[in-house]
Amino acid sequence: MPLIMKLLESDDIRILIIYDIVSNRQRRLLSNYLQGIGFRVQKSAFEAKISKRMLEQMKKEVSKFITSEDSLRIYKIWHNSQILALGTSYEKFVDDENIII
Repeated sequence: MPLIMKLLESDDIRILIIYDIVSNRQRRLLSNYLQGIGFRVQKSAFEAKISKRMLEQMKKEVSKFITSEDSLRIYKIWHNSQILALGTSYEKFVDDENIII
């Protein structure tokens, strides 16, 4: 079952998930899974705010979608990080942190 993005909590962390999946089917399954966690910022990139517990669960789940030919990276974006988003705006994810759009 996909994880549901929780509202902001004190233990929530912001992550960026990027991937390059060879199989169209596996890429579509991964994309659908990630849409239940966060939101798409580019074709193969998602942002999310999740708890540390949810992050550990997600790491286990995403491994089901990748093979030795694929690549998936998860970056933690720290609280003092700035995000510069040019082009399409993703206002639904912007909160009261210091984010430059």
